[in-house]
Amino acid sequence: MRLRSVLLWSALLASLLGAAALTLLRLLGPERGVLVRAVSFAPAAVPAYLVGLVLLAVLARGHRRLALALLLVPACGLALHGWWLAPYLAGDAPAPAAGGARMRVMTVNVLNGTGEPEQVVQAAEQHDVDLLAVQEIEPSTLWAMEDAGLNERLPFHAGEAVYGVSGSMLFSANPITDVRPIGTQWVSFTAVTEVDGEPVTVVVTHPESPMGDGSGWRSDHDALRTAVQDEGPDLVLGDLNATVDHGRFRRLLATGLRDAAEVANSGWQPTWPSAGQVRVAGLGLPRLLAIDHVLLGRRWTATGTRVVEIAGTDHAALVAEVALR
Repeated sequence: MRLRSVLLWSALLASLLGAAALTLLRLLGPERGVLVRAVSFAPAAVPAYLVGLVLLAVLARGHRRLALALLLVPACGLALHGWWLAPYLAGDAPAPAAGGARMRVMTVNVLNGTGEPEQVVQAAEQHDVDLLAVQEIEPSTLWAMEDAGLNERLPFHAGEAVYGVSGSMLFSANPITDVRPIGTQWVSFTAVTEVDGEPVTVVVTHPESPMGDGSGWRSDHDALRTAVQDEGPDLVLGDLNATVDHGRFRRLLATGLRDAAEVANSGWQPTWPSAGQVRVAGLGLPRLLAIDHVLLGRRWTATGTRVVEIAGTDHAALVAEVALR
């Protein structure tokens, strides 16, 4: 019994300390080094707090007062994270305008061009996509997508396919005009197209990942935020290498954008890592981070979002159904 008690208390402390550390990171919002990446995992505090509650219920039989005192930690933690996550589950969703323009958009990072081009095109066809944004697209990816019938559905292209991680492109069923670069280190740009006769200003972006000291990530998000303030886009599509738990992402939303997943009350929809692409001790990790986004300008609402697996890449695609408010 003594060993059992030691193991239970050890597990309790590990779960509560780990969860509290993630909550503290979310509150403090560090933006340098490994800590900025650790902030991404803040939602993992929720199951850790729940584990803590279960363990406290077991331990309360012999240590009632201590267990009740410790109960404040998971109770407060769950309340705080619940408040942060609530808009994605039960927020206010503006209704679409009757007879207004509607479209489906999709964004996917194809991991240095290793994502299956045919599956990207098939997903765009299956979900009746009007606009497709692809990050980390290489010339060979573009050619393979065209061979798979991309131009039959989305014949108009903007952006640049580049070997490595920096390429980003937009594909549309309608002509694309007024393409202008955004000063991020990897390819980002604004462009104008139309859907159902409605002009749509689109930002396609891929800020640098927060590696090293995170300076590239911070400067790219500053450039993106400035571009959004200047352009007032209808859509922002891409792998933003940031979640709603990052202060920079929330400051981007403060320019007047809303996350389509939040507007549609789709809940937490992580997109990375997908398809067992990242392995720890031989086991493929489940999707953990919501870093791929469809963001909406003030004129638009979302009626649904979904995650779509694409073989060969560590990012799942994100599809959103969008309509004029």
